Amino acid sequence: MKRHAILSASVMCVDLARLGDEVRKLEDAGVDELHFDIMDGRFVPNITLGFPIIKACRPMTSLPLDVHLMVTDPTWQIPILAELGVNSVSFHVELPIDAEPLLDEIREAGMEPGLSLNPATDVETLRDLLPLVDHILLMTVNPGFAGQKIVPDSFRKAGDLLRLVGSSGREIVVGADGNISLENGARLAEAGVRRFVLGTSALFVEDGEYRRSIEQFRAAIGSE
Repeated sequence: MKRHAILSASVMCVDLARLGDEVRKLEDAGVDELHFDIMDGRFVPNITLGFPIIKACRPMTSLPLDVHLMVTDPTWQIPILAELGVNSVSFHVELPIDAEPLLDEIREAGMEPGLSLNPATDVETLRDLLPLVDHILLMTVNPGFAGQKIVPDSFRKAGDLLRLVGSSGREIVVGADGNISLENGARLAEAGVRRFVLGTSALFVEDGEYRRSIEQFRAAIGSE
């Protein structure tokens, strides 16, 4: 039986000069949500999307908005993201902060709380926080830039993460982000990954042909 995968379109990869048209095309193509990478130039060596882009997108679409915070201090951003109409937020488990109250704050603000995990971080780091999260984002490249090759150990790590989540007894959606091509997506889906952040490796490969890319990806991973 095929299981529906959550396909998350990386807004970082769209033509920002045609943002409205791009969002409408992505929605028509059948993506499940829009994914926003917020980077501060400190946690990762890049600066990307900010609040104005999210604010502009919210009235354009009914799709859920998912935010991945790659920042050194996510605490002050949570109320702003809630006010902008964001649906889910993840921040990095590697941060030297107390994650529990921040996860609680995200949920209390009406958003789904999640954690992100870098390629070099052991999945066991997440164990004690599993009761507090709705989703986990496994980085399959070192975060900061699009167009990288997948870290080879990502497939084994995805399996380890799915087993850890399974032992929790909770319904936690595991996602992957970084060089999610058709082939890599299929291997990650076999491990149990259900959410895929799609960028230049699978979605933005032909100019505006998003529907074809989505159909090809769903076929590759065996998703409805």
